[in-house]
Amino acid sequence: MHDTNSPNPEEKHPIIIVSNRLPITVKTTDGGFHIQRSAGGLVAGLRGIHERSLTWWVGHGGVFDAEGYAKLKAKLEPDRLLPVPIERETYEGYYQGMANNAIWPLFHYFPASMHYQVQDWRAYTQANRAFADTILELAKPGDWVWVQDYQLMLVPAMLREAAPDLRIAYFHHIPFPSSEIFRTLPNRDLLLKGLLGADLIGFHTYDYVRHFVSSAVRLLGCDSYMDEVNHGDRLIKIGAFPLGVDVASIVDTCKELDTLAPEQELFPELDAELVMLGIDRLDYTKGIPERLEAFGSFLRHNPEYVGKAVLVQLCVPSRQKIPSYGDLRARVERLVGQLNGEFGRPGYTPIHYMYRSLGHREVIALYRKAQIALVTPLRDGLNLVCKEFVAAHDDEDGVVVLSELAGAAAEMGEALSVNPYDVEEMAATLLRAAVMPREERRHRMRGLRKRIVAFDNDSWCSTFMESWRKCYENRVERSVKLVESMREEVLGQLDRAGRIFVFLDNDGTITPIAKRPELAIPPNHVLDILRQFGQFGRLHVTLVTGRPKEYCEQYFPSLPINIVSEHGIFIQSRGEVDWEYLIDVEDHSDTKDEVRHLFEMFTRFVPGSHIEEKQACLVLHYRQAEPLFAESQAKVLIESLQQLLGKTALSVFHGKKTVEVRPIVADKGQATETILDRHGFQQGTDVFLTLGDDTTDESMYKVFPDHNLSIHVGKPNTYARYYLESPTDTASFLAQIRDRLSH
Repeated sequence: MHDTNSPNPEEKHPIIIVSNRLPITVKTTDGGFHIQRSAGGLVAGLRGIHERSLTWWVGHGGVFDAEGYAKLKAKLEPDRLLPVPIERETYEGYYQGMANNAIWPLFHYFPASMHYQVQDWRAYTQANRAFADTILELAKPGDWVWVQDYQLMLVPAMLREAAPDLRIAYFHHIPFPSSEIFRTLPNRDLLLKGLLGADLIGFHTYDYVRHFVSSAVRLLGCDSYMDEVNHGDRLIKIGAFPLGVDVASIVDTCKELDTLAPEQELFPELDAELVMLGIDRLDYTKGIPERLEAFGSFLRHNPEYVGKAVLVQLCVPSRQKIPSYGDLRARVERLVGQLNGEFGRPGYTPIHYMYRSLGHREVIALYRKAQIALVTPLRDGLNLVCKEFVAAHDDEDGVVVLSELAGAAAEMGEALSVNPYDVEEMAATLLRAAVMPREERRHRMRGLRKRIVAFDNDSWCSTFMESWRKCYENRVERSVKLVESMREEVLGQLDRAGRIFVFLDNDGTITPIAKRPELAIPPNHVLDILRQFGQFGRLHVTLVTGRPKEYCEQYFPSLPINIVSEHGIFIQSRGEVDWEYLIDVEDHSDTKDEVRHLFEMFTRFVPGSHIEEKQACLVLHYRQAEPLFAESQAKVLIESLQQLLGKTALSVFHGKKTVEVRPIVADKGQATETILDRHGFQQGTDVFLTLGDDTTDESMYKVFPDHNLSIHVGKPNTYARYYLESPTDTASFLAQIRDRLSH
């Protein structure tokens, strides 16, 4: 188990959890309220963090008039629960309308079931604003706000706009669909921008991460790099954090059930030789009709199990006001009746159907009664039933039949995977589960249990909190413009330093950007300054560029500096003629041929674009192309390249009007650190500066951030300490360094 109390992001600042509903159920009584704690994976996952003395939980507690809301607010305050006031009509449009009739079906890949109405979108916006306003009543600068799930996708940006000093995270508990599906939703841009108000966005699986990043890139034109998205002048981290279950509570309940006397046993009627179990909210995404049909097919093809095998199907009532859910219930109950009529006999009911909610203790008892869990949703964000079934089987026996379209399938490889739309395949898998040898069952279950116990709900929470905290390590919230007074402060640090190390990018930093790479020629006055730097023994200058060796030899000949080319692959040390490999690079000729083919297709469709080939890298330039069209095509190209390069040692990097494919190990930050190490850089005595203008230069800014006088050229940057506006300002600042060292 993991202790959720560690790590705590900031002991001195509260954490505010925000979800659609508070972790309680509120019912009005004569003269007061009856309050009961809620169950569920989210509540269990966040229980530990809410128990901290500084943590509040904000959510909807029900619709009340002004007087009733004030009374409820006062009653809940000692438990650090803060209800959000929303009028009934607004809440209906927000929750039943936009959230559950539009977002829910579309995100679960049921676009035909999506019902979008403009008035529901207005209600969704108003409700999200009510949540944001309630949070802002409570939050102070520096507080941590963790927003939960699809009902509140606009809240992060609303908070960011009103209170930029808040630390904001968001977790998405349902699937995030592919960009092709997501883009069909009206106001999709506003939803994306809403989420990008957070500093960290979490999903259950890497597929959802990939889909979200793809949507941000293709619909908003954001730049992305691995698990980061640039939006405006902010960098947002994206991560996969699959939710775990409350293993400790399940284990305790199992021990309690083991002590019951025979007459106290729960569900004694389930004494069949083979018990299969399905537990679901009654929702069209859960694949319940298909599961029932598969069980029927299993009995038809394997008549020896008639009278021996039963299916227990628990359907928890859900969204009963929505007509389609009533239709689903009727269909399920009709199927149950048909199959029980077909296969039932005196003393044998093949399907035990329950339409109700059960308590935690009863659910665990059902898990222990069953030998096979059927978890076969048509689409599910994660699904905790399969994990709870595994946690409840401390006998290390049992089989999980799991839909490949459930998020949990990515981490439960020992389960039997099925396509939930293929009824006959599911029926065949039920037979495989039924006849599986005991040793194989135990081997599979041991693997699942080891993972489920290690990554429980506390682990999920603590892992997310740790990643959230790391978002702010080595990060400057906003660069400060290097005005004259600031320059004097930096120059003073150089005066006091033992040695000075300067790392310079080329294009856009010391050399103005040109329409074509070959036209970007370093200004003579900058070359003169670099040449004059050679007279200072304690000054070590390195040019760190993406340009090939040939360019560097042509435009930076005989300078008293180190030159690193192709983003850190080659180095020509000061005073040397030959180049050496700074890192080991594998041969990727076959993959490069495929990349070149994609680049050539791009140049055919996008006039004004061209390819630059280096020894270890390929670069596509589209600065001369029509901007909007080229940028949109570049996003599509990047998505294709990410899929192509997913399991190679190459990666794709989106720069300023460029798409570059190079070895993952080619990294300017790594090159910077290697050179500092070669020269025996002394932290506390020596000083170094890094100057760049692109996302590829950010890795330099992250090296020894406490000692790094990082400067971004252009606009403020997330990771740089300072910024200058243009290469002209860079030249001016380098001249000031020269003049200061000359005295």
